[in-house]
Amino acid sequence: MSEVADIGALLCRDGYAHAAAGRMAPLLAQAGMADWDGFAASWNDLGVDTYMTDGGRYRRRRYAAYSV
Repeated sequence: MSEVADIGALLCRDGYAHAAAGRMAPLLAQAGMADWDGFAASWNDLGVDTYMTDGGRYRRRRYAAYSV
């Protein structure tokens, strides 16, 4: 089974899939993502989570959705 199929199977079964950077980088490169370093660096500048129920400003997050 291919890497993409393995990840797809996890998505279908669990609704999510965790894939380490070393596993995803080559898959994304094959799909046309050329700037892995820029993508990885974007996680160093997460915005404050403005949806915290208690009004806290201690959690930072970024949301992304990918389609395959």
